[in-house]
Amino acid sequence: ALTNGSGVSVYAIEVRPEDRNENDVLLGRGKGPNNFIGNRRFRELVAQYQQEYFELKRNEKPIMAEKVAALVGKMEPAGRFLRLDASSGMWCEVSE
Repeated sequence: ALTNGSGVSVYAIEVRPEDRNENDVLLGRGKGPNNFIGNRRFRELVAQYQQEYFELKRNEKPIMAEKVAALVGKMEPAGRFLRLDASSGMWCEVSE
């Protein structure tokens, strides 16, 4: 279990490094996540919607961001947004 900012235990889906798939998006900085195949695919997906996004009104932009994020989960295999838990070495699925 992880804890949120309030110290409340939060159970996260843990993913071993070897169980990540090619559509997973790794959150974090540096060349590791940046070069991961899923992150490259995600950047290509974002680029497809970039012009449309810039033309939206401010209040419409979060809806577009959610739409693009949802597309990751609809890929085959389904992509996930993962954050590294440095203490365990496991990747944890991030819901939002």
